[in-house]
Amino acid sequence: MSNEINWERFQNKYFKLEEGEQKKVLLSNWRQENKSFEDSEKTRTALVFDVIRINNEVLEVPLEWSTTSGSLALEFKKLIINANEQNKKVIYILLKKITSKKYVIVDLSRPTEHYDLEHIQ
Repeated sequence: MSNEINWERFQNKYFKLEEGEQKKVLLSNWRQENKSFEDSEKTRTALVFDVIRINNEVLEVPLEWSTTSGSLALEFKKLIINANEQNKKVIYILLKKITSKKYVIVDLSRPTEHYDLEHIQ
C-alpha cells in the first residue's frame, strides 16, 4: 500500500476540454439546473451531467460538466430521449472541442452518427 496521495483528485470538481482536445466520456445523471457563474451575477439554465469515465479511466468521484448553450443542449436531446426510451442511465460519447463555440459530438453507441454544431454561451 502506497502512502503517496494524488492531490489532483481533490482539486478538480468540473470536467473541461481545451480547444482541439477530445475525450471519450461516459455521462450520467443528466438534469437541468439553474447555475450562477463567476462572470455574471444572474443565474442561467444549464444542462448538467456527471462524468463517470474519461477515456478508459473510471473516476472514483464523478466530475460535473454543464452547458448553458441552448443549441448544444438540444444536440443532447436526441441522445437523452434515446437513453430514456431504452431505460439506460448513461450516454457514451466522444466529445471534441473545436473552438470555444464549436463542438463535435459522436454517439459511441452508434458510431456512424455525429453532430457538428455551433453554440453560443
